[in-house]
Amino acid sequence: MGERKSPGHSITEEKSAVAPIEGVPSGIGAFVGFAEWGPIGESIKINTFEEAKAKLGNFLANAFLMYELFIWFKISKGGTVYVVRTAHYTDITDPDTLVAVKASEDLLNGVTPVVTINGKYHGVMGNKISAKATRTNKINTDIAEDLTTVATNIVLENVNGIIQGSVIFITDTTNDVLVRVTSIVSSQKRIYFDRLTVQGADIIKGVNSSAKSRDFQLEVYFENSLVETIDNLSMYPENVVEYVETKVDEESDWIEAIDLSAGLEPEEPTDDQTIELTGGDDGLDAVVDQDLVGSETGKTGLYAFDPVDEQLNISIPEVQSATIAQGIMNYCEARKYRYGIVDIPFDQTPDEAVEFVEDNALVSNYISTFYPHVKIADPLTGQNKLIPISGVALGQLANIHSQVGKGPWTAFAGVEDGRLRFINALESEWTNDETYRDVLYPKNINPVYFKKGYGFLLYGVRNLEVIGGEFPQIPERLTFLFAEQAIDDGTQWVEFQNNDISLEKRFTRSVKQFLRGLWADGGLRGATEEEAFEIVIDESFRGTKDFKAKIGLATHKATEFVYINFHKKVKETV
Repeated sequence: MGERKSPGHSITEEKSAVAPIEGVPSGIGAFVGFAEWGPIGESIKINTFEEAKAKLGNFLANAFLMYELFIWFKISKGGTVYVVRTAHYTDITDPDTLVAVKASEDLLNGVTPVVTINGKYHGVMGNKISAKATRTNKINTDIAEDLTTVATNIVLENVNGIIQGSVIFITDTTNDVLVRVTSIVSSQKRIYFDRLTVQGADIIKGVNSSAKSRDFQLEVYFENSLVETIDNLSMYPENVVEYVETKVDEESDWIEAIDLSAGLEPEEPTDDQTIELTGGDDGLDAVVDQDLVGSETGKTGLYAFDPVDEQLNISIPEVQSATIAQGIMNYCEARKYRYGIVDIPFDQTPDEAVEFVEDNALVSNYISTFYPHVKIADPLTGQNKLIPISGVALGQLANIHSQVGKGPWTAFAGVEDGRLRFINALESEWTNDETYRDVLYPKNINPVYFKKGYGFLLYGVRNLEVIGGEFPQIPERLTFLFAEQAIDDGTQWVEFQNNDISLEKRFTRSVKQFLRGLWADGGLRGATEEEAFEIVIDESFRGTKDFKAKIGLATHKATEFVYINFHKKVKETV
């Protein structure tokens, strides 16, 4: 803006020297389990339980994943989860050894298979899919001029429905040619084309001449109900937009198509043909714990979460075993921004729960556990259904973290923030007796119990941390994960800046602004900023290729033990 020549205000904007650091979501759930539909070995993002059912199918009687998602969304009151569906692999390091099978059947031209229709995903759910092929020939018009053997364009009576890439069969019943449209001049009703077959002689305009597309439609049915229609399918790869493999892959939520005519003259499926898919298999008969934990090499199981650049709170509810618990622990410790809740096996006494934790060396501030499991109303039967506690606890975590004034620094425990809704009963009533809570809590197992007047409560804040460790409480670890990821994401600009004092100041201002906000929100402990956090730049690396900083956080300690001493106040006498 130029210099003013008369009195008045001039308003301009200037880019801030402080690069803002935004907070990150801290309540996102992440589950590995069994489902009847959806991709296997791939993390998918889900925002509602309705979306979960659409992507993963219905409840499975012998699997917990859908039940855990159901209760997670009810308790959390909304949010985001990532889900990895898994099955058995003969070699967990090789995704190609998956034993699950997609339902399948061929569409025929006469007796010749021309297109294989598969269920979009592996599993027996695909056996409920059928498909009907109908020839449509959406383009059916007359030619408005003769077509010579050397022509590269022709005028038609109508160009409606023709697109670039359309494959059209032009004939006068004596001679014919197959062409792929390269461009259209609609005002002239003229198409330009490449020839796909040899034209023996001129095609003469007349009563026997025509220009027709060779296309068909697929109607897809699930349990005999129409679920989708895919129009204008072509068997010609030259028709890039409408080629059957490409278009079905892009548009269908239920099937995939494989062209069987490679190297042969393409032929459309016989008209009015219906097939039923068969042979789908969930691949769960020989499943083992390692199929859920997965492999870093194969990016299966837990390791399918690796591409997700968000803080994840992880559960594998399907199996309660040492292999699963150790797998979650090892994964969370090795990866950035991962936290896990592991499940103790069903039907354990408090002493057996302690033995499970101790015998299997479950010691880490990246995991916690709760005891016992809980019962909810089965959405299918209305009867009580026993489910693992991990998904319930993660739902409560997400709920509390989403509330105003609360966050990862807030313990999702106690009569205010640990009160569980939608729970009908506990697996056992051991923890309703303080004697047994006293067995569990010193071993860092968080009790779940029924407290009169309050209901079912999560009643502990402990990580499975080593005694005397840095992060004995869950909120401490989660606060650090929150701050670490936010600062990591928000300081990517530092790379390739000149390593001088101005960079140090800019970095400090940026991080300080974020931590000041975190402290003001109640996320850090201390009466002043200096007590709540510190930022120290190692100036000895100034002018080198390395930039090093240390950030200290004063995290909150949740109150665990309350001692109140009453005494009789005696009135003093004169």
